[in-house]
Amino acid sequence: MASEVRTFIDGDARSTSRSTAGQVARIDRCIEGARRHADEQEARIRAAALAGCNTALDEFDLQKTHLLLAILREGRERVAQDHHLACD
Repeated sequence: MASEVRTFIDGDARSTSRSTAGQVARIDRCIEGARRHADEQEARIRAAALAGCNTALDEFDLQKTHLLLAILREGRERVAQDHHLACD
């Protein structure tokens, strides 16, 4: 973070762009991984429900994963928005 602040102060827009692009790419990978995990959780819940098992804990974990996805998406939007504002 300190290097990003220093880059912004120095006015090197290319370094800031690369840093922002790297952050967005990392967040995108996290979103994709969380989405895959949520899909797997949903499949396990469906299978457990069909077998008549209690799925309350799994459903709670799925809710947490959906919350994580929402936080990651919001973070991605904020990083992109901050980059856009810094470039204007």
